[in-house]
Amino acid sequence: MKNILILAFWFTSISVFSQKIDIALYFDQSVNSVVFSSVTGSYVIIADSNYFKISKNDVLMITCKGDSVLVKSLNDTLGLFYKVEINGIDKDNMFKLKPSDPSLDARTYDDNLQISSRFRKLLIVNNINIEKYLSGVVEAEGGPKSPIEYYKSQAVICRTYTFQNIERHTFEGFNLCDGVHCQAYKGKSIQNPEIITATFETAGKVIIDTSKTLITATFHSNCGGITEGSENVWIKSMPYLISKKDDYCIYQRNAKWEKTIPAEKWKAYLERYGAQIPAENYSELFKWNPNGRQMNYTYENIKIPLKDIRYDWKLRSAFFSIVPSGDNIILNGRGYGHGVGLCQEGAMKMAEKGINFEEIIKYYYYNVMIIPIDSIMPETSLINNKHTSE
Repeated sequence: MKNILILAFWFTSISVFSQKIDIALYFDQSVNSVVFSSVTGSYVIIADSNYFKISKNDVLMITCKGDSVLVKSLNDTLGLFYKVEINGIDKDNMFKLKPSDPSLDARTYDDNLQISSRFRKLLIVNNINIEKYLSGVVEAEGGPKSPIEYYKSQAVICRTYTFQNIERHTFEGFNLCDGVHCQAYKGKSIQNPEIITATFETAGKVIIDTSKTLITATFHSNCGGITEGSENVWIKSMPYLISKKDDYCIYQRNAKWEKTIPAEKWKAYLERYGAQIPAENYSELFKWNPNGRQMNYTYENIKIPLKDIRYDWKLRSAFFSIVPSGDNIILNGRGYGHGVGLCQEGAMKMAEKGINFEEIIKYYYYNVMIIPIDSIMPETSLINNKHTSE
């Protein structure tokens, strides 16, 4: 059903804090068919030059057909279209999406949906208020049960990442994806209302360095008591990502780990790098107890980047010592993740102790400021302000 007033609504200009962002959904999957159902609010379908009105509890089946998408309701076939936009027209609009080919878990999303065919699979994009999107990211990245000041710090970090990487996928027709390539996003934040509160109470706040540039706002699960400098992980040194002692995380769940490796396998691994190792009684030679974090593991004159060892052996971190144990070696590890930037479990402990989000952020990122995004990006033209069918 055509409705000119609906289009006028979507052309309304909005502030930076309420702008919408385009997020590709199920990006790591090849989805060919999805079921859409309205949960709250009313929706209008804009399919090429056709308009339809749907209401709460309406269900649509949307399937990729070559370079087009086929849209069916429970009672009718709406047609075959190049692009389908399903846009909410009430104050609060929420829908559920369930991939059926392949069969994946259903997720709930706010605001709008855009679907088209790309490389003979569905390109599914959530056009959503940026703060609502961030609350979903905070829940996916930070977990459901933590103090609100921790969630505030995570929201500011994720918002900083969002604006710094806002053009990452623009050549593909959207801003960010929902997978590990960008930020984890599994839909609407539903497990803890404090996450939504924390996100909107920090709305628009981002982190900048002394040059008034958005920082690379990295974070990890647990640093094992010492954060890592960026130069030891990504070569490039960033003045706000420096190694520092962290006593807040050392007794948390991911502070320590252990992995046992047969000494003969470790021997073979080192020999790939040119190490000369005796044929027998060699396990004691592998003992290694570094003083703090290091960039490389050293055996005689052989140096192997610890980040490579972590990847090769699928370790929780690159922060460990080696203890011989008979025919094995034991890696006594500390922390979980790359160790650069904010330590999540340390930040959670700080929040439990009553430390506010700004202090938490400045504890992990050296010499930074927290400011409104519109003070450095007054016209955020990179995010869609208008309905995309124009």
